Amino acid sequence: MFRTLAHITSYLNAQPLLSPMILLVFLSGVSCVQAEPVAMPAASVLTWQRYADAQLVEQEQASVTHRVYPMGLLRRISGRLRLEEQASISGEQSIALYQLPAWHTELEAFELARQNLLDQGAVLLFWCQGSDCGASDLWANLIFKRSSLYGLERQQAYLLARLPQSSTLVAVYAATRGTGQALLYIEQLEAADSIEYLLPTADTLLRQLRQQGFLSLPSLPEIPDPAWVQRLARLVRLDSRLYLKIEGQAAESWYKALEPIGGIARRLEWQNTADQGLYLRFRE
Repeated sequence: MFRTLAHITSYLNAQPLLSPMILLVFLSGVSCVQAEPVAMPAASVLTWQRYADAQLVEQEQASVTHRVYPMGLLRRISGRLRLEEQASISGEQSIALYQLPAWHTELEAFELARQNLLDQGAVLLFWCQGSDCGASDLWANLIFKRSSLYGLERQQAYLLARLPQSSTLVAVYAATRGTGQALLYIEQLEAADSIEYLLPTADTLLRQLRQQGFLSLPSLPEIPDPAWVQRLARLVRLDSRLYLKIEGQAAESWYKALEPIGGIARRLEWQNTADQGLYLRFRE
């Protein structure tokens, strides 16, 4: 398994037929259809576990202005696309589209991608699955402009992540077409400006909390950030049955920042620990 771009580049440079091609997403053991070589940016850092027999069917690179990434349910109201929240970013965009073998589902590939991003310390800004994402035709035709991605709403998943200590966004969309063919689409954007201001949605934080049983936020500062305070308050408000324990070096400070926000303090408790940032888990 290749862990860094340097390892991938070194390998490719040793292969005369492959040296012009640096893939946005590198799957060791992958078999790819013939495509024109595309030079991917030096910051392409995604690496993957072995996923044999996936086929690279498209790759592309371009400069984009105000590329819109949804961060909420996608729907059409009165003929117009409506987004609950979004990120609009300009920069250098790279894409890769994979066709998965019949014995792998879109969700398996998506989970592999999501876990790989988390292992690199990426921050999940938005994450949805199935009908929670909205209409598949809107994702395929309006957001990604690839009709081949149109499929069943119950068999789709999407995430938007920010890589650590960089201005890199990664979008992953997985879908299964009506024919049963599963596809994995990855889009990476090197933003022209800082994207540190982009925060995870409350829905995504709650999804992670429920899936893992805890929520780790190691990058949060000791002095509570107002934007994060409001985001965590919204997280607690999403579920009236949610009772959480806040842990970390500055757990008390964060609790006091959340305490004045009506209706949530009674469902929170805190404990200062040696952990950096914040660690949220269900109260016993």
